[in-house]
Amino acid sequence: MKFWRPGITGKLFVAIFATCIVLLITMHWAVRVSFERGFIDYIKHGNEQRLQGLGDALGEQYALHGNWRFLRNNDRFVFQILRSLEHDNDDDRPGPGMPPHGWRTQFWVIDQEMRVLVGPRAPVPPDGSKRAIRVNNETVGWVIASPVGAPDAQHGYQL
Repeated sequence: MKFWRPGITGKLFVAIFATCIVLLITMHWAVRVSFERGFIDYIKHGNEQRLQGLGDALGEQYALHGNWRFLRNNDRFVFQILRSLEHDNDDDRPGPGMPPHGWRTQFWVIDQEMRVLVGPRAPVPPDGSKRAIRVNNETVGWVIASPVGAPDAQHGYQL
């Protein structure tokens, strides 16, 4: 039985073709990793901005009311604050703005005793982004966001 033995042209074609395939796979992987890292950083930055704005606004409201009663069973109030923050941010500075709503993470507002005031019934993630709500240099609560890309960040309250 005789096998086909490629000549120099065939060998050169196979070598160039294999090199192109390896380069194509490597470039695809590099672009994908670069995009994912950049996109995740973009989402994290938007969430940090949102947490900071929400924490500041809730601190002001806490200072006005003196307690968290205004927030208990009033999730709409938090979403009104978030909407007003987004509208304010749209007018203030140029740039990409906030991430699309589908890419936003879950969040919780908790008080000094670590009781959930606003947020999903899921447990508060220990590795989430945490922003203190301060009034008169005293921490009165926290705003916590689930980690970006967490598999459980598919339902519930979206920042």
